[in-house]
Amino acid sequence: AAGTEADYSALPTVSGATWLEQFESAVEGLPFACCAADMQQPGARLVCVNGAFERLTGYGRDFAVGRNCRFLQGADTEPAAVQQLVEALRDARPTAVELTNYRRDGSAFRNALVVSPVHDSSGAYRYSLALLADAASLTREEAEQRDRVGRLLPRRFDTSPQQSLKSFRRSKGGGGGEPRRGKGSRRPS
Repeated sequence: AAGTEADYSALPTVSGATWLEQFESAVEGLPFACCAADMQQPGARLVCVNGAFERLTGYGRDFAVGRNCRFLQGADTEPAAVQQLVEALRDARPTAVELTNYRRDGSAFRNALVVSPVHDSSGAYRYSLALLADAASLTREEAEQRDRVGRLLPRRFDTSPQQSLKSFRRSKGGGGGEPRRGKGSRRPS
């Protein structure tokens, strides 16, 4: 309902699951398209997408997972926007960009994309998390809600087996002071 503040602080945890499995479970019910790319894999392949991603793009998990998200690009995708995105990913810094992407059926949409890096407890750049939205249909309230969710996305996770999404629940925009590694921080492929 309009004006209702959504509370994403009580996202579920999955006992005994890996951080990525917990993250995937937590974002599945979000109203915004979300995906995660493994920055340790050559090509920064997607390792999870939620149901809203499937509905927005028309691409199912079976197709998307294991691929670089370049499959969303097409003839009218703006090179300057792609370059901004690539540089932010390479430097492990958050960014927001709007660019033309394409659904599975070939129809274009303006993707209002918000991307955030995630580091593990040793400081290694592990994942890039993204929220996607169709800018043409995004209301001001939805944009604000998406931005709030973006601020709640984890920026760091503990690699110990006992770790849960406590940091996801507690983080209110990243918490600062986390090591950021830029160029050259990824393991050689």
